[in-house]
Amino acid sequence: MANDVRIATPSADAAALKSLKDWALRLQSSEESIPRSVASQIPMAIRAAQRSILPADPKALAIEVAQLEEWAAAFNMPEADWKAATGFYRESLGHLPSDLLTEAFRAVRATHKWGMRLPLPSELLAAVSDRLDERKLLIAKLEIAKRCPAESDSRPPPSEAEKQRVAELLSQWRTGRSTTATPT
Repeated sequence: MANDVRIATPSADAAALKSLKDWALRLQSSEESIPRSVASQIPMAIRAAQRSILPADPKALAIEVAQLEEWAAAFNMPEADWKAATGFYRESLGHLPSDLLTEAFRAVRATHKWGMRLPLPSELLAAVSDRLDERKLLIAKLEIAKRCPAESDSRPPPSEAEKQRVAELLSQWRTGRSTTATPT
């Protein structure tokens, strides 16, 4: 029994998620049969997918917001206005995962074209909303996959009755084909 217990490791979970991502996103229904090898990786992939949407450490958010503070100083934004704005940034962006938080700030800093003002929190969110939505969809698809029936690894050989039925169908098909065929 002890050999059946899998210890969760982030790297193994991430590898499972990477290998199942495309497959899971194509999954349509919990009625689909899935290979046992895939079924055994689903719990690990779910753990990795759930970790991928965990909010960033508040320190990571503070670092990004501090960089905006430097931008605000360059734009001669009054300190009182800046202090009020930092609360909005923290409230609006605090749910983002660390990598998406960094990506959002980087993308908006690189493409900012609205003059001497700070980007709105919604502009930062828009920069990564598709990626965050894809991660949430992936979790939902993996949860569906968890309920899918697993195929057996090897198909049992056909029974004699199945073999006879296939032979009969082939015979009927051949007979029907030869009587309806037209000469060329």
